[in-house]
Amino acid sequence: MYEDLWERNCNLMRYQDKYDEIRTTGEAIQTAAQDSGVDARAILCIIMQESGGNVRVGNTSCWQGVVNTGIVQTHDGARFNPGNPEGSIRQMVVDGTIGTSSGDGLKQCLEHRGWNYYVAFREYNSGALGVNRMIQVMEWVEQAAHLMYQTSYRTRRSPSSLYETSICC
Repeated sequence: MYEDLWERNCNLMRYQDKYDEIRTTGEAIQTAAQDSGVDARAILCIIMQESGGNVRVGNTSCWQGVVNTGIVQTHDGARFNPGNPEGSIRQMVVDGTIGTSSGDGLKQCLEHRGWNYYVAFREYNSGALGVNRMIQVMEWVEQAAHLMYQTSYRTRRSPSSLYETSICC
């Protein structure tokens, strides 16, 4: 399972990263997963979503002054250092998984959200305030889906066509 996901995403990383950088990223994911208890697939998905696996990805910032750095776009985390590529890649993955002194990593988001990966991914991306707003929106969506389901039942449409529940990256 992880191996297939890793192999598919390695093909994308090869466009921008060197072989040793990709290998280090893979090793860092496995180590962070073991150390944190976070599923390695989730760490890989966050990396691919946030940076496409590009170890040299630029920083982003928001109106609050938070700077998101590195392969996992971590709150004031490590950046790629060409003088220490292996160490900086490992630190970027650790920061995104375990967090920094400035912000939570994926592990803290999972703990806040009862290890619900879907909601934890959302918190990782937008912060706790964004998740709380999302929960309100989800309640509205569930009500709308329920009404739509009732309609689809009457017209013999499959309820599974209303929404998809899988996680992928």
